[in-house]
Amino acid sequence: MADQTTEQPQEAAPHPTALVFLLVFKSLAMVYYILCGWLPLNFVVNFCIVVFLLMCDFWTVKNVSGRLMVGLRWWNEVSERGGNEWKFESLQEGQRGVNTFDSRMFWLVLYATPVVWVLLGIIAFLKLNVDYLLLVVIAVLLSGANLNINDSVMGCGDSGEQGKKHASPSSGPDLATQAVLVPSEELPADSVPIRGHDFNHGRDIDGIMESFKGTGLQATALGRAVDEVNSMLDWRVPESECDEEDGGVRRDRCKIFLGYTSNLVSAGVRENIRYLVEHGMVDVLVTTAGGVEEDIIKCLAPTYVGDFQLKGSDLRSKGINRAGNMLIPNSNYCKFEDWVMPILDAMLREQCEEGAVWTPSRVIERLGREIDHKDSICYWAAKNGIPIYCPALTDGSLGDMLYFHTYKSDGLVIDLVRDIRLMNDEALKAKPRKTGVIILGGGVPKHHICNANLMKNGADFAVYLNTAQEYDGSDSGARPDEAVSWGKIRADATPVKVHGDASILFPLLISQTFAKRSHPGV
Repeated sequence: MADQTTEQPQEAAPHPTALVFLLVFKSLAMVYYILCGWLPLNFVVNFCIVVFLLMCDFWTVKNVSGRLMVGLRWWNEVSERGGNEWKFESLQEGQRGVNTFDSRMFWLVLYATPVVWVLLGIIAFLKLNVDYLLLVVIAVLLSGANLNINDSVMGCGDSGEQGKKHASPSSGPDLATQAVLVPSEELPADSVPIRGHDFNHGRDIDGIMESFKGTGLQATALGRAVDEVNSMLDWRVPESECDEEDGGVRRDRCKIFLGYTSNLVSAGVRENIRYLVEHGMVDVLVTTAGGVEEDIIKCLAPTYVGDFQLKGSDLRSKGINRAGNMLIPNSNYCKFEDWVMPILDAMLREQCEEGAVWTPSRVIERLGREIDHKDSICYWAAKNGIPIYCPALTDGSLGDMLYFHTYKSDGLVIDLVRDIRLMNDEALKAKPRKTGVIILGGGVPKHHICNANLMKNGADFAVYLNTAQEYDGSDSGARPDEAVSWGKIRADATPVKVHGDASILFPLLISQTFAKRSHPGV
């Protein structure tokens, strides 16, 4: 067998320019320090000049002289967590050699510099020159730091273990491999693999929705929202079946709060909400003024499909109002005025003659009974005894009608305080029952429902469907975890927020929860 020999790296050429800069910056700082006492400058100027020269020397040793003359370099980086990480480089076995003269001069100058500064410091001390003694201390620290770190890197660079910690300039591929091929830890055994619906197996809605939990992105969020609503419904056992089994805890009911914004009633989501109210599948409703008036107005005249791009000035000249891509003729509101004014007159008479106390929820109940239309959410809520709370009752066309009514017959009073007590008691007095919240959109309904559940130390179940983001600090965009911090959702709950348009999400959610239980064979 042939003898194997290891090729030794050739000695590198000298680097006179690097040596010159090494000597210049170190000597300039010392020379200026020695001569500054004879210069017509004050101490602050001298201090700044010497420190500047010391910093130039420090940087030169770290980045130029050390790298070229002895193959050493070091620096620091800010890690992803915000901390400092020190990086060191040194020539490894088999790389280019180091020039002997360069190496001797580098280490000689590096060791001699702090010694000279210490001697200058002793002189300053003997002269009781305290100001300049501080300058010497800085010089000793900087030169000593350069010496200590370079010496440590050189001492470690010879060992195989240190070679793993300090990357050399030519080890880029190894570094890239380590960065790209980071080993993974095992995921929990119950982790769900990503897999979407296979249309080879059919196109039924149940199969598609069941696949959502493993699809990823917002599909997974919707799949989890389905599970969360079904958890609410698992607790909604008919009261006739409630008994003392298991202490009466597991078979107790769950009160469900449903909140929604007016745009969804203007849209076809109105029919989805009406379905739930018609069949008594929810217990408390919270909406805005538009959520009430648009429901009533649709019983008087339709809303039409339009386009987001229709020009506002053209529509205004035609007496047509646009809500997103929905068109509402202004004549609809004229019909609403003709319908609601006699009701407001009657309510005022009852207040004056019978002592009736009107709250927003009682006003909405009265409107629901008066409209007597089976397409109406308010109609079915009044019929089934489901309260509709609206703390912002005047913020819409209904508020306009109340305003106009004051000029015709002033005196109608609507008591907000009585309703806030009723609303908060809906949650507080739900105990020992659980509460679940389903909130479509944000704004007043979202906060009103969550704040009521604060009274019982938080809702047990929660689902948000909206497009709002949390980054402006708005309550509309807040994730459920923010409500947990306020005590509005229980800390042990598993709430879900789905980022998306409720006009798409809510019908799908109903199909896999309320409707599936109501019509299991369909």
